[in-house]
Amino acid sequence: MYQVSELVKRYIDICNDPDALRHLVNEAIDLFREEWRKRRDPFIEIANRNRVIVLGDIHGDLGTELRILEKVSVEELRKEDTHLVFLGDYVDRGPNQVEVLASVLKLKLEFPESVTVLRGNHESTPDLRVAPHDFPDELIRRYGLRRGNELNLEFEKLFYIMPLTALLERSVLLLHGGLPTTTYDRAATLQEYLGGMGPTDKRIIRAEILWNDPIEREIVRAPSPRGIGYLFGRRLTRWVNKRFKIEYVIRGHEVPAEGYKINHDGRVITLVSRIGPPYFNVKATYLDLNLSREDWLRNVRKSIKVAVEQVL
Repeated sequence: MYQVSELVKRYIDICNDPDALRHLVNEAIDLFREEWRKRRDPFIEIANRNRVIVLGDIHGDLGTELRILEKVSVEELRKEDTHLVFLGDYVDRGPNQVEVLASVLKLKLEFPESVTVLRGNHESTPDLRVAPHDFPDELIRRYGLRRGNELNLEFEKLFYIMPLTALLERSVLLLHGGLPTTTYDRAATLQEYLGGMGPTDKRIIRAEILWNDPIEREIVRAPSPRGIGYLFGRRLTRWVNKRFKIEYVIRGHEVPAEGYKINHDGRVITLVSRIGPPYFNVKATYLDLNLSREDWLRNVRKSIKVAVEQVL
């Protein structure tokens, strides 16, 4: 029996061959399309697992990714006993962007029922550009102008169809940015809330899920300093809890100094699973949930683990 980190080390050689990398992206596109066709809800359902590992933003930090995945055995994924959830932002401003993204996609392809790969705001598409964002430049640097641009176009097709949200045991909502505000007080079901109630809703909700951040104010929303999305307040989180029985929201998108932060009376948890420049967090964290315990839902905050700590 060996650990998932050992498997990932075997995967990363694919990044040396642009043709193999393009083939990997196309395989992932086919898989995500097939999952989308089968899925009736706007979220991925995760249930009947003994253990769930959640990683926040990685931003090309392969070392920290490996540190976390060495805690999981390949056999756990094969048996579908353990589930891995990635919250997005695999690329941008990190030394191993391509390796991180390729390894996550390979894990998804090899263990499709045991791995959930969500989109982050840095999984950029033409309708939702982000800046600064150096992933296209990294592809050109590594593979040349023509191949780099061709690969970037393929990756954008992939990013566009990545799922945005996952729901764990009908109680924990997992996403990259934050709770959408557009369907507040209008949606009667979680499907309507996260999927929208019309074409205009869908477009706006997608941006909000990828870009929103929590704020400690008794409001639904306020303008975001990011220039896109909103700051969502405690009133919205309480409404989502009461209307849809969502106990926790697990997200990434921000880089807290201690590797995580807690908002809205403990119901919103932010994780970052990377460390090092250009960010200034001193810890990288992940969530390790033991769902075999009856009280697991009361112990979500205690399930935050430190993957690596920077010595100052």
